[in-house]
Amino acid sequence: MAPIKRNVVARAVIFLTYIVLAGSLLWQATRLFSDFKKKKSALGRLETMTVSVYGNVHQPGAYRVPAGTSTFEILKVAGVRSTSDLTPFNLSAQIEEGQDISVGELKAPVAIKASARLEFFFGELTVISAEGIDRLPQEGMSIDEGDRLLAEEKAQAEFSINVYSRIDMDNFSEIIFDKIGLDQEGRKLCKIFQKSGLCWYKIAYTEKDELMRTLSPLINITVGGRGADYTVDVKYSETTINVSDGLLLVERPDGTDAMNLIAGQSLIVYNDGRPFEVTKLSLEISTTERFTQLARTKADLMMKHMPFNFMFCSPPAVFQLISIQFERSAVYVVAIPAETSVSQFVQGFQTLQEAYLYGGVVFTSTLIERILNSRIPKYAVFDKNDIIRTAASLGGLKVNVDDKASAALGIKNGMQVLKGEDVVEFLRPGLSGTKDSEDRQISTLKSLFSQLQSKNIILTSLLTDQILTNIETNIAASETMKHYNNFLFRKNWQFKSISLPVIQVKSGDKITFEPVLEKSREILFTD
Repeated sequence: MAPIKRNVVARAVIFLTYIVLAGSLLWQATRLFSDFKKKKSALGRLETMTVSVYGNVHQPGAYRVPAGTSTFEILKVAGVRSTSDLTPFNLSAQIEEGQDISVGELKAPVAIKASARLEFFFGELTVISAEGIDRLPQEGMSIDEGDRLLAEEKAQAEFSINVYSRIDMDNFSEIIFDKIGLDQEGRKLCKIFQKSGLCWYKIAYTEKDELMRTLSPLINITVGGRGADYTVDVKYSETTINVSDGLLLVERPDGTDAMNLIAGQSLIVYNDGRPFEVTKLSLEISTTERFTQLARTKADLMMKHMPFNFMFCSPPAVFQLISIQFERSAVYVVAIPAETSVSQFVQGFQTLQEAYLYGGVVFTSTLIERILNSRIPKYAVFDKNDIIRTAASLGGLKVNVDDKASAALGIKNGMQVLKGEDVVEFLRPGLSGTKDSEDRQISTLKSLFSQLQSKNIILTSLLTDQILTNIETNIAASETMKHYNNFLFRKNWQFKSISLPVIQVKSGDKITFEPVLEKSREILFTD
């Protein structure tokens, strides 16, 4: 039985690997190999040039780099700080011999603006905007300031605030997201008004300037330290607070009474003005048990029904979301321009390219989550060496060579296996135009996807190491089985290639692409 299991795992690994490679080889090959194509002198040596980077970077100095290096790449090597001012630069532009790049300093570090999102729910959940308009509840939807949420009988919901904080909402509960990231004396305040019912707050501060407050008719709560784990049960006659971890400052709305509440304590506040009643946290209290069904719903959605979304980056030019939707038997590949504007979600910078320089792929995928209103828990990053090495490991790419490419490359038309520079030339826009290049990318990706469904590939441990070990990714081989089994179980898969809906905006000599949010948040749900 062991050899069979290893073979299935191998096929699972290659399944995800091929999906990643499809994006990398097709959408980035043209850019990488045209921008970094080896220009040789008469002596056959690689042409290089000198550029100086100084100012607010981690490693200022003079650099010797290959011809065709972009501003993005030299800044990545020099090391961008959270206060580096990238606004003056065209990151896609190629540097010139002897160029001086001076990086200024921002008044405040770059940051992602505070956010809230509906993560999971079951039962009847009502979401009403500040304008009194009903919003259709969907997993992954953003929650706006002023939104009012009501969990009806036999309903529960989980919300996220910023990166790590969570709120679980029990049935017959009502909360209002009063403030989300309000700047209050230099701190980003999130304020929740809990009108009724029980809610479980798991608050984790990731930055020193975060501040979380829970307000209720009888008591106001401010989370101290680095965060806290607590429940608030609001009833007409009393409110009960149970603290499992952390420190809370609790006070009456009129400011007449206040105290610190620490882990292991419970507090009851009565509406008749009696003094605070503080006791030891009861061992009988089991919040986890109370939200067992929500946890099961969450696990079920993640394991069976939710799409497998991962972010593929091959900087400086390529950013893609790949969404494998098992319930619909469809694979979506969403191409996202590197110059996509994210200014409405951040402070201190403007584009996706800049986001990658400041915080890498995790920073970038967080912003694309905001644009698409979808979770993107996984990622994979390929640089040009990863692509060269992986393409060689797979023995080349099977592509449909059209007549124009056949004539230009001097090879036969029809299905051919291309390797190395032949792949690059086949996808190069200069071969017969950008439109033809895009058509070739799409057709080749479809071909690769078709091979996934029909080809039985035995992956050796050596090849697995070659492909996965040196790639920056959080996609683990151990988790691929459930995705692969879902993939095999469903037939008639469809492949969909989509471009993010954007509007081109020109400011001076820079061009950015403003995402059309309403349309962007529909593209993963359209047939």
